[in-house]
Amino acid sequence: MNFLSVLSFTTSIWVLILVMGICMFCCWGIFDLYKLRLLKKNYENALHGSDKSIALEAGKKYYGYKRPDGKHTIYDGIKIRTDITSLMN
Repeated sequence: MNFLSVLSFTTSIWVLILVMGICMFCCWGIFDLYKLRLLKKNYENALHGSDKSIALEAGKKYYGYKRPDGKHTIYDGIKIRTDITSLMN
């Protein structure tokens, strides 16, 4: 085995790892967008329903998912309550 074949094999492995990493990153981004859309759709459907507690929980999940720490803020709670009040009355 000569040096060039070892170098070529090593380069091929690194390229494969890089491509797999890029694919995983893209798939995670697609999954993240899908989940966000699903949570938004659930929230909107709950707002058009009659149960305010379901709408409140759906809103907390939707707004919390948009945050880096996964928790909704007091401002999100105000927005959710405003949405519930305006769309359910």
